[in-house]
Amino acid sequence: MTTKLLFRKITFALVFIFISFSHISSCAVFAPEDGVRQNSTSGAGDRPGRETSQSPDTAPSIPDYTESLEKKDGFFPLYLDEGSGSLYMEIPAERLGREFLYLNSMATGGGMNGPRLDRAQIGNEHIARFQRTGSGISLVLSNTQFVSTDPGQPQLARSVEESFPVSIVGSFDIVAETEGNYLIDATSYFLRDTFDVRRLFRARNLGNFSVETSRSHIHPAGTDAFPENTEVQAAITYTASDPAWRLRRHAPDGRSVTMRQHHSFVKLPDDNFRPREYDPRGGYLNISFYDYSKGFDEDLITRYAVRHRLEKKDPEAELSEPVEPIVYYLDPAIPEPYRTAFRDGMEWFNGVFEEAGFINAFELRDMPEDMNPMDARYNVVMWVHRSEAGASIGPTFRDPRTGEIIKAAVRMDSHRSLVNYNQYAGLIPALDAMEPFGSMDSEGAMEWMAGLDSEVDAEEFVMARRRQHAAHELGHTLGLAHNFAAESMGRASVMDYPAAKIRLRDGKLDLSRAYEPGPGAFDTLSIRWGYTQFDPDEEKEGLETIIQEGLDKDLYHISAPHTRPFGSYPKVHAWTRAEDPFRELEEAMEVRSFLMEHFDERAVRDGEPYSLLRERFAPVYVHHRFILSSMIKHIGGMEFRYALRGDGQEPTRLIPAEKQRKALQAVLETLHPDELAVPERIMKLMAPSPWGFNHDERSFTTPASPAADQLEYVRALTSRIFSEILLPQRTARVVSFHDRNPEMPALEEVLVTLYDHLFEFESGFDKAGRPAILRATQRMYIEELMSSAKNENSVSEARAATTWMLRMIAGHLDEKLEGLQTASGERDFKNYTDIAQYSQMKEDIGRFLQDGTFEPSVRPAPPMPDMFPLGG
Repeated sequence: MTTKLLFRKITFALVFIFISFSHISSCAVFAPEDGVRQNSTSGAGDRPGRETSQSPDTAPSIPDYTESLEKKDGFFPLYLDEGSGSLYMEIPAERLGREFLYLNSMATGGGMNGPRLDRAQIGNEHIARFQRTGSGISLVLSNTQFVSTDPGQPQLARSVEESFPVSIVGSFDIVAETEGNYLIDATSYFLRDTFDVRRLFRARNLGNFSVETSRSHIHPAGTDAFPENTEVQAAITYTASDPAWRLRRHAPDGRSVTMRQHHSFVKLPDDNFRPREYDPRGGYLNISFYDYSKGFDEDLITRYAVRHRLEKKDPEAELSEPVEPIVYYLDPAIPEPYRTAFRDGMEWFNGVFEEAGFINAFELRDMPEDMNPMDARYNVVMWVHRSEAGASIGPTFRDPRTGEIIKAAVRMDSHRSLVNYNQYAGLIPALDAMEPFGSMDSEGAMEWMAGLDSEVDAEEFVMARRRQHAAHELGHTLGLAHNFAAESMGRASVMDYPAAKIRLRDGKLDLSRAYEPGPGAFDTLSIRWGYTQFDPDEEKEGLETIIQEGLDKDLYHISAPHTRPFGSYPKVHAWTRAEDPFRELEEAMEVRSFLMEHFDERAVRDGEPYSLLRERFAPVYVHHRFILSSMIKHIGGMEFRYALRGDGQEPTRLIPAEKQRKALQAVLETLHPDELAVPERIMKLMAPSPWGFNHDERSFTTPASPAADQLEYVRALTSRIFSEILLPQRTARVVSFHDRNPEMPALEEVLVTLYDHLFEFESGFDKAGRPAILRATQRMYIEELMSSAKNENSVSEARAATTWMLRMIAGHLDEKLEGLQTASGERDFKNYTDIAQYSQMKEDIGRFLQDGTFEPSVRPAPPMPDMFPLGG
């Protein structure tokens, strides 16, 4: 054999070995990423399981394969292998390729506000289908955001479908097959983070977590199948080597956090539900999608109101029982007196539904012991717990094609009443000092105004709020959006965030209408608009008639985000009535003064730590906080309506110049040191937290720890006032409105008015004998000016105005320091203190103007106590 031939044979042999090795390597099992086919043995925690890699042509029959497994028959039948912990799902032939609703939720919670992860928390809804792809089955989510709704143009629908992506979220091997019915091992699919908890943890800097599949499992008690829905629940364990302390505090071992996620596979509703076109005046939530079957002169986005299906048994009757009532089930964990309060508040809506033509439209039942609250068939009211007070929530799963509500899960926070109790506790000293007042009836009993009487106890006060609260969250799950104008319309809706109406009457506190005992006129309007049953050809006209009836009574709808501090509408603000903001502020200041005059240790019970007075006093000190925000909205203010052409509403109206200036002066009066000061007798009661008690976010922070710091109260309140006045949206509006009408205040006028009040006219403040409060207020104004001047969201005119004002203040400080230094005698510590503080202000302004090296964030403005968490 020649050398050349031998070389060729060796080369061929090496190539053959390489090809064979490559082929063997390519058949190796690997750990899949989400959305890649999941074999039953991958990601199942090394569980012993059945062989699942058969070709469909050679796969065993489903009865043979599942002979020893527990079967749960239903929409998608389930088979549970208790030995291996595996879960198999059968895809019936008639459902392969057919769409259904796929819903994700949390069955158990994380016990904290950030991120909010509660038991029974609703997640995303999707239209999905199981589809045969090659030798396996894929779970495909349809793209419902971009569609064509014209059935007569199938090619248009196809073009839209091909223009946007779908999502394949799972791919499964077929392990058994019988007459076109396929059995898949779905275990590894359910043992993953469908809810995306890991992202929520990362966003809150709680740690970089991974799913630990070997510590995750199917939860049989939450897994079942029924004729029109299949429910699967799984316990998912997240692990991290460096969890944040906040997460460690909420789990036995923060390195291993286990929560249950829930999956619902639900038959699509029939076509008998008629969507109702969304109207922004009606007060509803909405779903929306792009519809490419519309003409060029139409809005490409279709919007439908979110509603339950409610139909009359007798469509011709003015009042009729429904074919099926809207039924909610009350969590058995809800204790008294909450249970009765929730029931009373939620059942208010039955009377409202009568105005829409329905008798007994709404039912609130006790939840049976064997009911799974995660089951998609049931609307539920759940009792949730967190380590701090937080919002209650009223979310729903909806059909993304129509807006029909599929399942509602109200979550009522058990801790939320503490903020209401603290508010009441702050009233106790003033209530104790009062004599009863009212009128006597014929039998000698005291008569009170409707609602609460003036001597309500803590339970009555708190439960009055929780009745309204429960109605508010139920309203969301009936489809109602927030209406933050409602309190200013005489408490026209439970969908506002209500302030406790506390008034002084004949020198005494009056709580007779602290909270409204029922729904309001706008609630009736909304329910009528959303649920009145019309013939199709009469619906449009009938709905417009309802809206016009409301407008004739000056009932209108304004929702988020217009309630936020940057908003422009003074009457649209959370936690305040604002029917007449000027009168409301005057009354709020009177009540605040009365409460502070009487505040003492009676705000805590015998045997409670004095440190609790810090959180009981906080709502007293900022009693006027929210009406102040409403007043500030006059500056650069604009009233507006969600007006449609032809409905007679005025789209926008600028707040008159004289009212803007009046509002600014009213706000400035609250900044007088006498108004900001805390009486010494109160400060002496503010003991630090005892050993074993922690600082609570419902009280003011204190850099003077362990002592309470009255100057921190001043800093927190005044920084909030100045920051709201100088919000980028507000300063931009002031600039814009002054350009439109020179009679409107210029931004420079607003800034100079504040400057005059705090610096030029400070001699009047000095007479109050509270120079430290004055300096703290001045300092917060300077810091907020610097923040505004550096804010990249501020318009250039606003940055120029705030920078100019800083220069003016620096010049004033020059003159003031010169006078102080000239007048300063030996060991004149009062002057020394003034010199030190004003020198620091001047130097900080100088560094800021020179090169921006001073940042107000060196010590951020102190936060306001978290007394009223946003959320109903």
